[in-house]
Amino acid sequence: MNAPKNVSEAKEAVQRLKQNPERREQLRREVRDYLNLPVVLAALLIVLLAYPWLSGHPSRVWRGAPVAVLFTIWALLLLEFAVKFALAPNKIAYVRRHWWGLLIALVPVVGIVRLAIAIRQLASQDSVAAPHLAILRRRGLDKLALISVLVTFIGATLALLFENGAHGTTITSWGVAVYWSAALITTVASQLYPVTPGGQAVSLALMIYSVAFFTYLTSSLASALIGGDVQQANAQTAQAVDRTGSPPAAGVANEARPAPGDDGARDVRLTTAELAVLRAILERAGAGPQ
Repeated sequence: MNAPKNVSEAKEAVQRLKQNPERREQLRREVRDYLNLPVVLAALLIVLLAYPWLSGHPSRVWRGAPVAVLFTIWALLLLEFAVKFALAPNKIAYVRRHWWGLLIALVPVVGIVRLAIAIRQLASQDSVAAPHLAILRRRGLDKLALISVLVTFIGATLALLFENGAHGTTITSWGVAVYWSAALITTVASQLYPVTPGGQAVSLALMIYSVAFFTYLTSSLASALIGGDVQQANAQTAQAVDRTGSPPAAGVANEARPAPGDDGARDVRLTTAELAVLRAILERAGAGPQ
């Protein structure tokens, strides 16, 4: 019954968005900032998945699921650019300024160049100010999860490139490689292990990433718990200010005024929240007409 109403509201929202170029530009920037690093990693994953086919000798393990993942991620890259293009107020100017993004969407192989540029910029900056560390400092767990999925696929693909055809290896297909990589990142034991130096190097890198991932995840949860208490206290203080408003300021002044015959030598002790309320009232009183 509510479907026509929802469709009508969606059309109205789209129409309002079309008439608001500033809001569209803001949304485009938010999409760009959110997907900047994942797009680079997705382009790298496409290159790794396409390498056996570009070499001209793809074996059976690179058929099926790897091909489906390759074209799915490629389609998502095209969709990402299409969304930003649709949000751009000036389409022609956007394509002229962001032709590099269009090129990556059409030919993801060139994303390697973008990744090299990002690594060079990261090396030239202080590690605290690095883009990915800045994202982690903002506690972007949703983006961290997306990056971790891409790292899992990249590790699996690299391991299979090294382990494919090696004697005694247990990583014999791309699906098995993904399982091995996911088990390694989540610190879950498995019976799979690499036998080549390259595969072992990938395993070591994934171990280091998993330690960093869970360390950050634990600290984020602790920060969320502590920050939640602080935000709750601030919200209670703001509600108290809204309930009090400017009229109660007179009551506060009357309470603070000593009674007749009293020298006023009394201690007044207020909590932190009460001090915040009193400070807000005084600021409102001072901002009013003199």
